[in-house]
Amino acid sequence: MSVNTVDVPMALNVISALTIHGLITDSDGTSIPTILHRTVAPLDLVPFLKVGSLAAPEKALRPFIPRPPSTLPEPGDLHVQLTFGEKIGSGRSSFVHEVNVVDYNPSGSSSPPCAQGRTI
Repeated sequence: MSVNTVDVPMALNVISALTIHGLITDSDGTSIPTILHRTVAPLDLVPFLKVGSLAAPEKALRPFIPRPPSTLPEPGDLHVQLTFGEKIGSGRSSFVHEVNVVDYNPSGSSSPPCAQGRTI
């Protein structure tokens, strides 16, 4: 499948799954695809704790501020498959590689459904 460039920027949450080919291999060298799925962080991920033994607690504890609503559209179902290309650079604790997009499609399906009795 030929992958075209996208002219319109996509929302941050349009990708539901990312498959990386060639990142992990088993003991005989066979590539194992790495699949990363998007998850939604719960609103109470960080608990709100009160501190009771401060000299001036009214100055030390800010009132609870609710999380503002998201400005992103509804999450998408795009599944992107990619491989790493040549190494571009490295730092003290990281490497930067070019990325080659192998395929991208909604919900991981590789082709659109065909009408009964027809092939593409």
